[in-house]
Amino acid sequence: MLVLPVVYLSLFLLTIVLCFAENNWAHKFKKISINIHLTLFILFILDLSVFNFNGLWLDRIIVIAFLLSGSATFSLYRKNLQLWKKVYFGLFVFYPLIAPLVFFIDRIAFILAISPFLATLIVPETRYRSQDYEIRVPIGVMSGRRLQLIHRGFITETFLGNCNNQDVQPLEISGIEILSQNSDSTKAIILSKGKRIPTTFYRKL
Repeated sequence: MLVLPVVYLSLFLLTIVLCFAENNWAHKFKKISINIHLTLFILFILDLSVFNFNGLWLDRIIVIAFLLSGSATFSLYRKNLQLWKKVYFGLFVFYPLIAPLVFFIDRIAFILAISPFLATLIVPETRYRSQDYEIRVPIGVMSGRRLQLIHRGFITETFLGNCNNQDVQPLEISGIEILSQNSDSTKAIILSKGKRIPTTFYRKL
């Protein structure tokens, strides 16, 4: 569950070390670093607004690479960056450092500051997975306990809805049958230990 945050923080600390290291990196590598960062930014925006990549790992790896490319660019090339680029790439260095300090000022503000970061990097729990569908439990500071139904494609996946049914959530899920689907909800049968439990996944709760 916490593998990706640990990996990110470990590599992030390495970029902090690079801030204090003497380097004479070629100018062409700075352009490559910025281009990689911009490419990852475009993939990140597409993943948020246009489609979701299939699976739990690819989109989160993109986020980690995006964050680290920003902090690494600042650490390696801060002396040669324009002012607005220093400010932009500096955010990738100082946000992870400042956000934990907010905890000592206001715990609610800390939750608001850190929850987007954790929600992006923490991998949800998978309760059931087949070739076409996956049922997950999102994990996060501000995410309530609920089931998510995902339709799996070859490269991308589609969110079909959430289920807050307290009778369904603790079940050991062995299968799912889709009964009907529309723009607002998906009706299904949850299979658990020989029982068939009808439930509805709503896109908006």
